[in-house]
Amino acid sequence: MTFIRPLLLCSALLALSFDLLLHDLVTGKAPLGIGLSVMLSCSIAALIFLSVRTKLPGRRRSLYFLIPAFLLSLGCAWRDSHTLSALDLYLVIFFLFVSSVSMQGCKMLIAGVSRYIQVFKCMTESLVIQPVEVLFKELKWQELLPSSVAAHTGALARGLFISLPLLFTFGLLLTSADAAYSSLLQKSFKIDFQAFTTHCFVIIMALWCSLGTLSRMFAGKMHGKDLSVEDVPSLKLGAIEVCTITGVINLLFLSFVLVQIQYFFGGANVVALTSGLTYAEYARRGFFELVTVVALVLPTLLFLDWTFVQKSRLGIFLFRGLTLAQISMLFVMMASAVKRMMLYQMEYGQTELRLYTTAFMGLMAIIFIIFTLTVLRGYRKHFAFASIMAGLLVTATMHFINPDAMIVQANLDRAKAGKDFDIEYNLSLSKDAIPVLVSRLGELSKEKQILVRDRLESGYVFNSRFSKFKDWRHWNWARAKADQFVGKELRQKTIGMNYPPDKPKINQVTGKI
Repeated sequence: MTFIRPLLLCSALLALSFDLLLHDLVTGKAPLGIGLSVMLSCSIAALIFLSVRTKLPGRRRSLYFLIPAFLLSLGCAWRDSHTLSALDLYLVIFFLFVSSVSMQGCKMLIAGVSRYIQVFKCMTESLVIQPVEVLFKELKWQELLPSSVAAHTGALARGLFISLPLLFTFGLLLTSADAAYSSLLQKSFKIDFQAFTTHCFVIIMALWCSLGTLSRMFAGKMHGKDLSVEDVPSLKLGAIEVCTITGVINLLFLSFVLVQIQYFFGGANVVALTSGLTYAEYARRGFFELVTVVALVLPTLLFLDWTFVQKSRLGIFLFRGLTLAQISMLFVMMASAVKRMMLYQMEYGQTELRLYTTAFMGLMAIIFIIFTLTVLRGYRKHFAFASIMAGLLVTATMHFINPDAMIVQANLDRAKAGKDFDIEYNLSLSKDAIPVLVSRLGELSKEKQILVRDRLESGYVFNSRFSKFKDWRHWNWARAKADQFVGKELRQKTIGMNYPPDKPKINQVTGKI
C-alpha cells in the first residue's frame, strides 16, 4: 500500500475531529446538531484529498454519494424530531458505505438489490477485518518514518523515559518547599481520569473505523471481484411455478378487495352488521396488518422475478400480467389502510407511530410504481437505486412537513372539536412541536392552558439532560426557535390568565419560608 502515510494522517485527523465534534453524542449526553454536518465536511475533504493522492480519476464520481449524506446531516441541524434524527443518522452511515463500495469498483447506479444488501457485509469487513490487515500485515512499521527521523524519535523517547524519575523526585521536593507552587501544580495538572479514558476510547475507536473504511475504499476492488454483475440465483423457477404462486396470492387478495369495496361504500353500518365491531375498532384492527402485507409483497415479487427463467414470451406475459393485477389490488389495500388510519386518528388522535407508518405506506406506493416501470419492463438493474432515491424524497418531504408539528396540529384540531387533548404525550414530542403548541395555546381550555404553561416554564421539556449543551456543535434550528417561543411568545399568549397563586418558596438552607 503506497499511500499508507496519507491514509494514517487522514485517519488520525478524522478520529480527532470525531472526538471533538461528536464525543458527547457518542456517550449519550448530547443531541444531534450542526456538529454532524461539520464532521461530514471533514470526511469529504479527507476523501477528496485521498482520491487525488491515489490518482483514481475514474472512481472520483463515487464521491457523489456523499452529497445525500451531507444533506441528511443538515437535516439533523434543522429538525429536532427524534425519529427523523435517527433516520438521518442511519442514512448518513448507509451512504458513506455505499460510497465506499462504489469506490471499490461496484457500479452502484445499476447494482441490484443483492448488491445493496452486500453493503452491510462490506461495512462489517471494513470495521472489523480491514484495520487488522492494515496494522498487522500491510503496514511496515520500520518503513513508516525515514531512518534519520526514526533515530531521533527513538532518542527523544529514551530521554523522556530517563527524565521521568528525575522529574518526579525534583517535583516532589519543590512542591514540599513552597505551598503556592504546590497549589499551582495541583490546579494545572488536575485530570478527570474518567473523562480522559472516555476521550481516549472514542479516539481509538474512531481511528480504527476510519482506517478500515479509508483503506478499503482506496485499496482497489473488493476481493478482486467485479461487483457490478448481478449474482445468478441458485434456485430457478419456470413460468408455471411463478404464475401459480402469483395467481394463488391474487385470488386471496381479490377476495379481500371485494370485501373492502362494500366497506368503502357501506360505511359504519356495514362494518357493524358484518363484523360486530365499531368503525374505530375496525380501523384500529386492520391498519398495521395491511402495512405488513404491503411490505411483504415487494420482496416476494422481487424474489419471483429474480428466480424466473424467462424462456417463453407467453410465460413472461402471464407473469407480468398477474404481477400487475396483484399490484393493482395492493393499491386498493393501501387505500383501505389509509382510510382506516384516518378514522383511527379522528377517534384517538395522531401519534408518531401512526404518522410514520402512513408515510411508509406512501413510500411503498412509490416503490411499487418504480417496480412496475423497471423490473416488469426488463430494467431490473435500475430498481434498487431508484427506490433509494424515492426513500430520500420521502425523507426530505418529512423534514419539510415537520411531523411533530403536524401531530400537535391534528391533536389541537381534535381538541377544538371537543375531543380530549393528551398533554403528556404532546409535550413528550421534540421541540419541533413547541411553536405550534404555543401559538395555538388559546384554543385549549383554561385549565389545560395553565398546565401546559407550567410544564414548559418548569422545564418539562427544556430542563432536560440536554439543556447544558449550548455550544455551536449541538446547535439546532428547531431547538433555537422553540426556546425563542417559550421565552417570548408564551408570555404574550398567557397575559391576563388567572393563574393560581404561586406556592411559597422554601429556603433550602434554613428550611424557612
